[in-house]
Amino acid sequence: MDKEWDYFKNRIAEEFNRDKDNFLHRKTIQQCLCPPTKIDSFIQLLKHVNSSVDKFPEVSKVGNPPFTSAHHRHMYYLASMEYFFERTFESADITEIGGGFGNLCHLFKTYYNHTGEYTIVDFPELQEIQKFYLQKNKTYENVTFKNKWHDCKGDLLISTFCIEEISEESRAGIPYDKFKYVYIVYNANAFGVSHIGYFKNLKNKYCDKYTIKHERDPRGRFRFTMEIKK
Repeated sequence: MDKEWDYFKNRIAEEFNRDKDNFLHRKTIQQCLCPPTKIDSFIQLLKHVNSSVDKFPEVSKVGNPPFTSAHHRHMYYLASMEYFFERTFESADITEIGGGFGNLCHLFKTYYNHTGEYTIVDFPELQEIQKFYLQKNKTYENVTFKNKWHDCKGDLLISTFCIEEISEESRAGIPYDKFKYVYIVYNANAFGVSHIGYFKNLKNKYCDKYTIKHERDPRGRFRFTMEIKK
């Protein structure tokens, strides 16, 4: 998995630097950071969660997006976090492992007017895209970039389709228990390897301290959430 990402991150950097204004049109960037899907499924998914998200705000034009499914998917994640944790996170300190092209962070800043600290842990090559996207959108304030997660802590830890793409050896030390809430969406068989056992072990490890749900969402994707017990 780490080997595959050595290839992907170099291709992503090449594509981004070749045409920053249209980077969301590039093949590897789409494949790894914003794969196209039907937006209707996310519109339907909103019916399954009770939240303040009742519409999809305007899509940013930065990167010249050829489709809007990443935007709709991220808004569904915001709604899901509200639904599962029964709160919003306007002033929360948030860490995101694997920040995509920066859009989830951007939506926290625009939809919620987020004022807390937002930390993105990712490869330097991907952080160049995230910085570009957030700076162009003027949603860069209070955003920190790190390459390691060992000293991260705060209110909410997010990771969508990233943890399973990190080797189990490299995942060691992710500080799940330094956060009050954890929200993870993952592909159970990324790179042909089953990752369900890893999350079952996490549930067993932290179940005394956290209320944990490990389930499939209505689209069949696996979701893993932790909320510290009151």
